Amino acid sequence: MRASEFIIEAAEYKTIPKVFPDGDLKLTTHFDRDRRVERNIDMERVLDMCHRAAVQWPDKLRDINPGSSFVIADWDNFRVAIVKRERLGNGFDYILTTARDDLRTGPDQVVIRLR
Repeated sequence: MRASEFIIEAAEYKTIPKVFPDGDLKLTTHFDRDRRVERNIDMERVLDMCHRAAVQWPDKLRDINPGSSFVIADWDNFRVAIVKRERLGNGFDYILTTARDDLRTGPDQVVIRLR
């Protein structure tokens, strides 16, 4: 199952408001309960990466089309995969699907490299 397909099926999210310039960060239950624990992922680091992306690349984030996935990459190649989804009403949800070292990316996938 592709990450974007999984997102549509997931019913529960943990929401962290106003992380991105035009929306909230949401963690899937699968990521928050299973993958984060299994991979010993530091959520403080993930949140820091998302905040830095929002500060360093706000226009790039706004330009990502809803329904598209993108990756935020830190200096040591730790990466976070996110799907941007339009919220009913206004704004967007940025749904974190996974995070890990050396996460593979697609040829047309937007990669936001942090400074």
